[in-house]
Amino acid sequence: MVRMLFILTLAILNFPFASGQNNGMRKLDSGQKSNQSTSYEITVRLQNYTGKEIYMAQYYADKPYLMDTVRMSENGTFVFSGNEPLNAGMYFIVLPPKNDFLQFVLSETEQKLTISADVKNIPNSIEISGSPDNTLFYKYLRYVEEQQKAIREINDQINAATGSTEALEEKRKRLREEIDEYKMDLHRKHPTTVTSRITYADLEKPIPEYEGDEEAVKMKKFYFKRAHYFDYVDLSSEVLLRSPVMMKKVDFYLEKMTPQSADSIIKALDVILPLAQNGEECFRYLFIQYINEYGQTQTLNFDKIFVHLVNTWINTGKAEFLEPDVKRKLVEKASKMEPILIGKPAPEITVQNQDGNLVNLYDIDAEYMVMVFWKPDCPTCQKAAPYLVKFADKYKPQGVDVFAVCVTQGDESSTCWDYADEKGYSERFLNTIDPYNSSRFYQKYDVRTTPRIMILNKAKEILVNMCGAQQLEEIFEAVRERDQNGE
Repeated sequence: MVRMLFILTLAILNFPFASGQNNGMRKLDSGQKSNQSTSYEITVRLQNYTGKEIYMAQYYADKPYLMDTVRMSENGTFVFSGNEPLNAGMYFIVLPPKNDFLQFVLSETEQKLTISADVKNIPNSIEISGSPDNTLFYKYLRYVEEQQKAIREINDQINAATGSTEALEEKRKRLREEIDEYKMDLHRKHPTTVTSRITYADLEKPIPEYEGDEEAVKMKKFYFKRAHYFDYVDLSSEVLLRSPVMMKKVDFYLEKMTPQSADSIIKALDVILPLAQNGEECFRYLFIQYINEYGQTQTLNFDKIFVHLVNTWINTGKAEFLEPDVKRKLVEKASKMEPILIGKPAPEITVQNQDGNLVNLYDIDAEYMVMVFWKPDCPTCQKAAPYLVKFADKYKPQGVDVFAVCVTQGDESSTCWDYADEKGYSERFLNTIDPYNSSRFYQKYDVRTTPRIMILNKAKEILVNMCGAQQLEEIFEAVRERDQNGE
């Protein structure tokens, strides 16, 4: 029995549904007809189906979305139709309540087709008329399934072998190469079909054979693969956006082929986004995804990625699809974050101690400094207090100062000193206040929540721009070692 699993779709039997999605996909009209001629019409004929309604879903980015629902007509068929053409890409007919599905592709020129299947044996019974593209699609699926079946048999033989498996491995390699050759041939003969565009994008450039020691060869192959990873992928193609291919490729590149550091991810995004730039919807989807992800990240130094995206794409006028108010807020947020990114010199502030004397941040001589912005009536600050005291007891003898700024404003700032005495700050920290925000520390250090804990080196460069009190000791040890090693 042919299993009909499209190798790019992976496991989608239990995919989520979402109606009225906001990723650029229109909400369809549930198959309602008007007097105008229809631009698309998808007729579904099902044998042994007892339900009275079915759904249609479209793949978008990384998951399918519910688009439409229709009930059975008087002649026993289901008809999805509308007055505007649908976007080219991958679609599904979903059969409740088990959510069995029939997958198909829809091209720009083939928008009227008939799908027939026996629900007791969908993979082997499905037929699609009125669409040469789907003929290619299912021919491809069946071919790949046969090849994969042969590969699985070889894998079993290799696992059971007691002697050399070289011949079997070569045979398996050849079968995989034949799949790629099939995709290439499909692209040469039918380049404009949805089937070809999807399968071609899943190709990878053959990696040359390198000579040298094993580790060096491994690295050369990796760098070649990364450099040519998108050779066959058009990241501006809306067809790929409406299939599992694009995000599968992009996610793999970002998560598996890119070191998970801010600078490396920035370099990767500087590859991905320009490749998508000529496709308005693709670029918009990717940009919004990453600006949201890195604008809310709690990962150390990843805020640098958000600032880079704003500076590279919004401040240069290349993200014009954003609403002016949204654009303004993003730019505002980035401008507050940029001065206190890791590696930047800490902004100078002048505050006052309990005696009323002015204290300049840069006048304090310490090998390392922990800056703490805190507030007496902040519950999180109260929970943080014991960890900060413990940290000071351990590291003050090692030349580490805790520079504490109580952020309470106005006349109530006097309560800071009582709290500092109560919690043991007075004898351990350099305690300061700025009752009227004269130093503009709120703005300079983007103090939106308390406590805000930062770590500076002797030169007052920022090593950590935000961490929790409970993790302070562990993070300090790690960054001090990194700093002293010049990393």
